[in-house]
Amino acid sequence: MEELLAFVAAAYPRVKYLITVCTGSRLAAEAGVLSGKRATTNKKCFDEINGLYAGIDWVREARWVVDGNAWTSSGVSAGMDVTFAWIEEVYGEKVANDIANATEYTRCVHAGQDPFAALWTKS
Repeated sequence: MEELLAFVAAAYPRVKYLITVCTGSRLAAEAGVLSGKRATTNKKCFDEINGLYAGIDWVREARWVVDGNAWTSSGVSAGMDVTFAWIEEVYGEKVANDIANATEYTRCVHAGQDPFAALWTKS
């Protein structure tokens, strides 16, 4: 794990975009590349991860969060949504929609539309 975290920390300054899926944001946080940023993660693990890393503004109700070049998504299907959002940002809405239609995927196009936040929030 130490080698992986060191790789992420070393590679991050050179990448144009970092996109994480599900608890992959935890690895990015552990590597220190999300410090000072807004991010999200899988809602079932949200409370645990939220308390582990100071300096990260964890957003509970979000399918994905974009902060600079860091794109984090909540669950696995939200990973599809953040990917399509990134495609739209880089290549345009038509391209993102064409790919979604070709793969028969119904996109969630609103980052804050997250029904799983309430489901997994502990009272």
